[in-house]
Amino acid sequence: MARIPFEWSDSARIQTLGWAACDQFLCDDHCISSDLLCDGVVHCLHGGDESVIAGCVGE
Repeated sequence: MARIPFEWSDSARIQTLGWAACDQFLCDDHCISSDLLCDGVVHCLHGGDESVIAGCVGE
């Protein structure tokens, strides 16, 4: 399977993906670094990185 090129943003630790595999956390069309999960900042459009889907525990 061929991978599609991606763009990497060091400051936000977010990759913009086409059909490439995401080995961390996939939200919307982005692959975000696992250290951005459950950090109190919503990085995914629908907040998936701050939910139980990402392994976050309620306050």
